[in-house]
Amino acid sequence: MAAQRNVNYAPVIASEGELTNPLDEALVADTGALPAGQYEVFALVGASAIAQIKMERRNRANSANVGVVVGGLYVPANQTVPIAWTYEIMRDERIRLLLDDAVAAGTVWGSICAKRIGDPSS
Repeated sequence: MAAQRNVNYAPVIASEGELTNPLDEALVADTGALPAGQYEVFALVGASAIAQIKMERRNRANSANVGVVVGGLYVPANQTVPIAWTYEIMRDERIRLLLDDAVAAGTVWGSICAKRIGDPSS
């Protein structure tokens, strides 16, 4: 593992805002391309109706999932659900939240905070 440096990296915070009657696979939040490193990822997702969410780690071209994908996260109506995960990100990969199913009558919102906590392992 690469030596850790005592560096305080600024977090990346992302959200697509409140979505009304979103379709399946609707993008809820996307960090955009991230520098390589180890990340603690914290997400909050809320919905006015029952919703299913998935968290994806995407490749540099944002064309395919890489690594672990967390799917089937249940969000009860009128609730906010926290999601916490640790990822090792290669240069320019990103983390996204998407709907795993459409929400026919309601709203969904979510945000991601990705905090770099160290250098990539070797």
